[in-house]
Amino acid sequence: MPTQLVTQPGSYAKWEYNEPVPFPVEPLYDVAAMGRVWYLEATACRRMKAWDRLAESARQVCQVGKADGGYWRDRYHPRSDGTVAPGAVQKYCEYPAILVRVVLINRQVFCA
Repeated sequence: MPTQLVTQPGSYAKWEYNEPVPFPVEPLYDVAAMGRVWYLEATACRRMKAWDRLAESARQVCQVGKADGGYWRDRYHPRSDGTVAPGAVQKYCEYPAILVRVVLINRQVFCA
């Protein structure tokens, strides 16, 4: 999954949309599981030594969790104004698990 989903969330190609299904579903629903996408983004930042970008992305993930009472949702759907709408699952473990892993692996960025 390309990091373009993080950097340009409104720029999907037609082939990236859901396959046709016999019930109503948002066209981008399956690509909105941002925990996995963020982990790929963090991994790319580490590989490219993009430390400022990595720190900023972690700050944004923390801000979302703080704003939602210390929890993250399973999905965040992009809105046309550049903000996101939280998904239905209210308490999801993927973000904090990835956050801990990203911070511990990149101590030189977060523990300076």
